[in-house]
Amino acid sequence: MLGTVKAQCLFVTVVSFSVVVSCMATDEALGNMEYDFYRSSCPQAETIVRTKMAWIYRQHRNVSAQLLRLFFHDCFIKGCDASVLLDDSNGNTNHSIEKQATPNKSLKGFDNIDQIKEELENACPGVVSCADVLALATRDGIILAGGPYYPVLTGRKDSTQSYFDEALEEIPRPDDNITHILHLFSSRGFSDRETVALLGAHNIGKIGCEFIESRLKNFTGTGQPDPALPVDLLNTMKLKCVDNANKAVSNGDSTQSSLSMSSGAVFDSHYYQNLMQGRGILFADQQLMADMRTAQVVATFASDNGTAFRMDFAQAMAKMSTLGVLTGSRVHSKSLSEAYSADNFQAVLSLVLICNEESSFSSQQAPVTEASVKASTRRYRQRETSPPTQTSHMRLNVGRSVPSSPATSSSDMSAFVSKIDEGRSPNFGDPIKQFQESDEE
Repeated sequence: MLGTVKAQCLFVTVVSFSVVVSCMATDEALGNMEYDFYRSSCPQAETIVRTKMAWIYRQHRNVSAQLLRLFFHDCFIKGCDASVLLDDSNGNTNHSIEKQATPNKSLKGFDNIDQIKEELENACPGVVSCADVLALATRDGIILAGGPYYPVLTGRKDSTQSYFDEALEEIPRPDDNITHILHLFSSRGFSDRETVALLGAHNIGKIGCEFIESRLKNFTGTGQPDPALPVDLLNTMKLKCVDNANKAVSNGDSTQSSLSMSSGAVFDSHYYQNLMQGRGILFADQQLMADMRTAQVVATFASDNGTAFRMDFAQAMAKMSTLGVLTGSRVHSKSLSEAYSADNFQAVLSLVLICNEESSFSSQQAPVTEASVKASTRRYRQRETSPPTQTSHMRLNVGRSVPSSPATSSSDMSAFVSKIDEGRSPNFGDPIKQFQESDEE
């Protein structure tokens, strides 16, 4: 189905990353990539995404982790441009595409993006980009899985070019060492702390056995398991993967693609606590303890109920969603340090979270929500005088919610989905206004 909708995914312009970090950003910049970009052209767009995601989640709980991984693999290669969804490159079906690169062969969730895009096309043909659909659906999936809210700017354009070679070389691998991991993330503007926070996405979902097979059988070519694995964890991993694979072969199923281990189901600190105990499932995960810089962050995130991680994860995901977005010309034509600088990220978020009198939050106040971001953006547009240029006092409170697990019973799930459908996050005690509200104060 992607082949039928991808031609409809090429329409929306996005913000230029030349904006400086201040409240002096112009309305022209706001008119490119901003919060609630489709409020006029397709006002129901984000509601359609949210409602469809809630429906999909009820059928398939692992969709949150699948879309999160899909989104990461898209943004990590030339930016968040939906190039990972393409079935060809610039119309050339003979050109190798990102989907075919080894790190992407196990990606899932393409059909879910198709479903959401189809509903958007029925409501607003040719308006909402696939890149925005993936960014919004990923955020809503995180919320459905009990994760933190973060604002998503919209207005991305879609790529017509797919980047097979880059995907083959630049997607982090499950057996990467800490030096390579930090290099890949830092080249995209992520700090050590942000890198550790983003890898916390492994709090949820399943890890395919093919990604841990070498740790169980032939670690670094020794023909033996990874000696760093605790014996009980090694036995569990062997039971889940090796033993079950042998049973599958004996039953006539020679594939191992359906075998996996759960990495968790809650956005809390368990991932980091496991790393502290040497119980990371992926070698690359456990490598976070091999460097003092990242090990200290792991210890910080492991030390509470997940509050610190959730806030950092939300901010890192907001930053991830702005990587290399398409404008009239690709941002990645600049050097990586220019295209993925922290200042660029702050410039984009400044259009959403500041330029209003209430932008200085205390730690006791509620986190940024859909309603507060919308109100902040609205007040910015209504400014008749130049706002203050100082932004150093501002703090981003995205993700400051009390961790809670998603509802599990059928009755609770209905209430849970209702909250999402109404534009309210289940992780906040107070309701959040609907996206469809009037723009009146």
